[in-house]
Amino acid sequence: MITNWTNTGGLIQGDVAITLERSKVYSDYVEFNITGYSEKWSKYDISFEYRKDPRDEWKIDSSIIFAQSDYIKENKIYGLDASKNGEIRSFKWKYIDNAVFYGELPEVRVNILTRVRSFSTSNESHIVSEAYADGKVDVNTYSDSYLLIGTNNQGDYICRSMPNGESIEGI
Repeated sequence: MITNWTNTGGLIQGDVAITLERSKVYSDYVEFNITGYSEKWSKYDISFEYRKDPRDEWKIDSSIIFAQSDYIKENKIYGLDASKNGEIRSFKWKYIDNAVFYGELPEVRVNILTRVRSFSTSNESHIVSEAYADGKVDVNTYSDSYLLIGTNNQGDYICRSMPNGESIEGI
């Protein structure tokens, strides 16, 4: 069954743009589709919040029961996919667990969480990694031949040849 929940969209933060749409509403949970757009990031993370009345504080105790992502912790969803043309993923909020009842129209919002891209060197290896929640780190790429120093506006790596004169082709 579907109620008259409204769609939310157009949230933008940093180098990731997202849209959030209500898909289907069931008697105890609701399914959302979230689309992530980015040229620089292949993954992003969000927190999901709700409130029953516009005068209330935003609540962060939402019961997320499923997400097409790397993992869920409390009201946070980690590792949603993004691309230049948009990647659609779904997640489910079991609103009945949060004392929201079928037929009520709560407000919902998502916040994009910060990821930090780090460029580092260890011995002869040059590493690009992304740090995010709970001390997790993804190694994006590494090179033994080129010094990785940043990204351009399209998210491509910028590198410098090493002092021994090696070419930078192939990166």
